[in-house]
Amino acid sequence: CMSTALSDSEKMARFYSIFPYPNRPWFVFPNPDASIMAHAGYAKLLAMGQNLGLCEAVWRERRRCESDNKTLPVFKSHIAFNLANEQLGADFCLASVGCGTDEPVLLRCLHPFADISAFDISKSSIQRAKFKVKIANLMLKAKGIFLKKAAGTCDFYEGDASVNLAQHYYKFFHHMQCFGVLHHQEKPQELLSAMARSLVPGGTLRLMVYTSGGRKLERRVQKKFSEIWRTSEVTQLNSLGFRLKLHWQAFTLLCWRMFLKVFGNATSSIRFDYLGYTQAQVADALLHPSDPGLSIENLLLLLEANDLEAVFYEASFQDLGWKAAFGAGPNIQMGLNEVALADKSGNLNSNVTMILKKRL
Repeated sequence: CMSTALSDSEKMARFYSIFPYPNRPWFVFPNPDASIMAHAGYAKLLAMGQNLGLCEAVWRERRRCESDNKTLPVFKSHIAFNLANEQLGADFCLASVGCGTDEPVLLRCLHPFADISAFDISKSSIQRAKFKVKIANLMLKAKGIFLKKAAGTCDFYEGDASVNLAQHYYKFFHHMQCFGVLHHQEKPQELLSAMARSLVPGGTLRLMVYTSGGRKLERRVQKKFSEIWRTSEVTQLNSLGFRLKLHWQAFTLLCWRMFLKVFGNATSSIRFDYLGYTQAQVADALLHPSDPGLSIENLLLLLEANDLEAVFYEASFQDLGWKAAFGAGPNIQMGLNEVALADKSGNLNSNVTMILKKRL
């Protein structure tokens, strides 16, 4: 039997067909007040350098509520939402790259009238996302949102996003979101270039990447299970036996985390609290076949090469806590250089989120 080596993208396609992510319940929908920073209008305010004080106040309130495990207050977010919604003109087009099961429904709830294109490598994730968007449209219609204007379209594309974007889109999208995807790519520069090419001049991209030093503990766990992915037998990765093996390993990791809670290392247990106890989240963090991390120093060079300018970043430092910058200018560039140095020295303990603007 001839065997064929699998690419990382092929491994990821099979992984997410088994563990569609984030795999929340079918009828669980996002809280818009907690998602204001994913709004295209919020990104546009930052790109234009307008209402930066309010943008920063919303971020600080969000950070405070997350640290206190409280719900985000409605009033301040409603002011920001009103301003954000005013930034979206007619025929506004959005893209979700590596959309997973939930991101399209989040974008639909935030932008009821915008046209959305969603890209993912997993057929299972796309099927779930399609269903959730249909339900969201019905809910928004029941609330009277679509009385005067019809809902925007939502189209789905399965496969390699770099190829789909390069073949079909050029200066097309006003806003894109790529959250937790770029660092999993064999050639991240190809996906970043395809996204930059697909943005209209002045368009925005919300990007989150794993840092090269920010997930050392997760990668040590992944390394212990890496033999699962060493096989070069394509048929085995499609077999029931392989799927059961992967589910079993995810279950053992759940049990291990519960053991840590009761008997084990308290620091390690707290470190994994962000995962919750859903199998899809545990598998995504600890069994993923491709998680090499991405050097922030190299990422900044890629951004410059693709005419992408940062207008926001947030990151958590081990010694300084959370830091962020709002709007273009020297302060944000100095901050990103600090992030790159902290990434290289191992002083970051979070992933990095940026909002980028395509230069005119």
